[in-house]
Formats: sequence, C-alpha cells, structure tokens
Amino acid sequence: MSVGEAKIEVWVEEEEDFGAEGPSKRGTLFNVEGGNKGSDVVGETERTDRPTSEGSAVVTLILRLTGERFPAGTIVAKGALPYEDGDIRDGHLAITGGTGGHAGLQGAIRVESWNPKKYSVQP
Repeated sequence: MSVGEAKIEVWVEEEEDFGAEGPSKRGTLFNVEGGNKGSDVVGETERTDRPTSEGSAVVTLILRLTGERFPAGTIVAKGALPYEDGDIRDGHLAITGGTGGHAGLQGAIRVESWNPKKYSVQP
C-alpha cells in the first residue's frame, strides 16, 4: 500500500508553546484501517502552528515514517489552515518535500482535526 492510499491518525503526546512562534505538537502516527485506530504504529510526527491575525495559522507538518508499513522516510507539508480556539481546523497542506522513499513526492495532504489531541492526515 502506498502512503497515497492511506489515512494516518495522529495522537498528540507532547505539546510546547513557543509564544509568537506558536505551539509545537509531537505525536505517534497510526495506520487507520476501516476508519478505526489500530495498533499499527507507522511513525511519528511534529506539527508547528504559527497563528496569524486573520483566524488562520501557518502550519508545518513533518511525518517521519518507519518503513514497516509504508516506505521509510520523511514527508514535509506546509500551508495555511483555519485556526480557532488554539487549534487547527480541516484543510489541505502542500507537500514541500520528502526524503527516503518519499523523495520527489508532490501534491497535498488533507488534514482533519478532531480535537486538540487527535487529527488525521491523508497524503
């Protein structure tokens, strides 16, 4: 299965607030089959949100995949997402780069925000 066919769920485990730079959230990536969180850990992630004055945030998302379920490597995505009550809302981020099995990857990642501790990405 390629990453492009997958929905990956993120469970945030650690959060730091860098003030004007915005919060950074780190978590574990799970492969989601049938819409349910499984125990299939496929990597880790870091997301940094830089809120703007227009109700949006500039978001940088780094997905580090382990290579056990998907090709090993890193996917980086960036863009603006709606931002309310201290967290992002649904939207798309542009893929800005990749390494390893994701070198040369292009396109967008769909982000679905469920709550401050859980969201999913769909490359």
